[in-house]
Amino acid sequence: MALLSCLALMAAFPAPDLEGLARNDLAAKLGLQPAEVRVVESKPVTWPDGSLGLPRPGEMATMALVPGALLTLEAKGRRFRYAAGGSAVKYGGPIELDRFSLLYLEPNERDANLNGNLMRCSVAGTNPQTVLSGVSSFEPGGKGRVLATRRTSRSGFELWLADGRSGQARRLHAASSYGPLALDDQGSRWATVARARIGGGWDVVVGDASKGAAQTLDGPEGALIDRLAFHNGELTARSGRSWWLRTEAGWEKVGTEPSEYDERGWMMLNRSFSLSVSTAKGKDGAPETVVEKTHFSGGSTPVAKIAGLEFRRMEPLAGGWILVCGRRGEQDEAWLVQIDAGWTLPCLRGRLGSVRALDLPAPQPKPVADRP
Repeated sequence: MALLSCLALMAAFPAPDLEGLARNDLAAKLGLQPAEVRVVESKPVTWPDGSLGLPRPGEMATMALVPGALLTLEAKGRRFRYAAGGSAVKYGGPIELDRFSLLYLEPNERDANLNGNLMRCSVAGTNPQTVLSGVSSFEPGGKGRVLATRRTSRSGFELWLADGRSGQARRLHAASSYGPLALDDQGSRWATVARARIGGGWDVVVGDASKGAAQTLDGPEGALIDRLAFHNGELTARSGRSWWLRTEAGWEKVGTEPSEYDERGWMMLNRSFSLSVSTAKGKDGAPETVVEKTHFSGGSTPVAKIAGLEFRRMEPLAGGWILVCGRRGEQDEAWLVQIDAGWTLPCLRGRLGSVRALDLPAPQPKPVADRP
């Protein structure tokens, strides 16, 4: 009798079509029809809790094992991760961007010096992990390493190098204040603009973490440096729209952007097209972020718009994806934009500071066990 009652309940409340839910969810995110999305792999697993292996910052989850599946979906030739379990599905981002993590600052109201916690997560905004506590600003580099500043008092800061792979960190330098930071592709050579004491002048300080020594240099004459970067192993400095290259003889003005993108909203795509990202006024007068392809002849083609977002910075990732960051009211937001397909996918929202990409594989969903 009990078995018959159970079967009657199962008939009245059939198990949800989780694959269908995932297809519908991804289709809605990409502006496609569900028929244009297909499930290419479904792996039965058991999830450790209600987050289904994809927890988001600040999210609370039920603490019980959940039978489910790890899904791979495909749309327009690109693959996306989903987790399914119970009656829910969760989006896990484009699989082709698994090599990247996102970095952001998590506010820490208890820190007397107003530092936050440097966090990293997936490009979908899931699986957050702490990289370094007590951070006021940061700059990602190569080999999964991050250059970070820590405020220690009203007039004191320290410079740290954190390793996102091992979780280890080491102190490099101390100063009264720091400006722009730079870390090379090997995650070893670093540079910053620093003021040794209150009221003192600003100098360029360079060092090599593998050697432990730091050197103080004069900056380009008359320039207020707003960015430092290593290009092809050489240190460059930017002031406004002018660039300088550091040589053995000193600073040499090179005039134009030495790389193929400017985080303020420009990127070279090929010989014929560049990409621009800017803020415009929407129909309701509110800001919107506009992404366009511009031909060398002057014509432009719309790629995507993000309504309500005031653009702040961008950076290229891989496979035609870019990371776009901005402000919506009092909140920071980070988005993925697929410049070939015109897709816009939200990553993070909150009091984040600057969101940056780190070339280090993000934490992935970890089921307790596979199921037969």
